[in-house]
Amino acid sequence: MLYVAVEKCADTREEMHKAALSLCNRVLSCFGIREDIIYNEKGKPYLKSGDAHISLSHSHGAVCCAVNTLLPQKTADKNIVFELSAPCSLSGIDIEYLCDKDNLIMITRRFFSSLEQEAFLKNPTVVNFFEIYTRKEAIVKKSGVGLSGLCKADSEKYDGFIRTEKININEKTYILSVCS
Repeated sequence: MLYVAVEKCADTREEMHKAALSLCNRVLSCFGIREDIIYNEKGKPYLKSGDAHISLSHSHGAVCCAVNTLLPQKTADKNIVFELSAPCSLSGIDIEYLCDKDNLIMITRRFFSSLEQEAFLKNPTVVNFFEIYTRKEAIVKKSGVGLSGLCKADSEKYDGFIRTEKININEKTYILSVCS
């Protein structure tokens, strides 16, 4: 099962990183997992035991984590917003604050594949932009290659499990995508 948890936090980079780790550790403890989160050379977090696959993200005062495990849930956590029946495999998650962005066309030309650009141009809204972008970043985080792989990832060709949600946290709207 793939579990996604979200919560609000302070809006500084350092505080968001700490809050994301804390949230992930609380969710992991629901499955009896208590071990340090470590990072590969590209910055992807993982557990040495392999008992769960994890991914973290933060944006403008919100943090989220994905925990993908076969272990049974022993306790609940109020921040788990949804559970998904998905393959237990590497996972990626991204959350972005839904704000007005200038130059969406320029950004899509630079970072989106031709299929993603086409999907955006069919509905050139800020919401559609962030839906495509968060799916793309979640796929890159799953792969563990680092954000340098952003231009190569193509959310329109991705054949794995992916889900995108519009969520509200503390009166702010975010787009969240998770994949496995």
